[in-house]
Amino acid sequence: LKRESRRQARIAKEEAEVGAQQRKDEIKLAVQEALDEGFPTDLEEKEAYFMSQIAQGEGLAADGSDPVGAALCFYKGLKVY
Repeated sequence: LKRESRRQARIAKEEAEVGAQQRKDEIKLAVQEALDEGFPTDLEEKEAYFMSQIAQGEGLAADGSDPVGAALCFYKGLKVY
């Protein structure tokens, strides 16, 4: 019984580590895609882009369904600020 408990704990720990690594890879990929996409350079375009990304990020954060997407929107908005 004790051996089974330790085995289950080890399996759960390994699954958590794999999940965390996948999450990190997903975030790195999303940031790289944002950088590849580019950012506006005109002052008025920057302001509009900033406002749209922050609004979209706030909507996603309030919804709570996609925290990585919300963080990415905030990152993109603040990148041009």
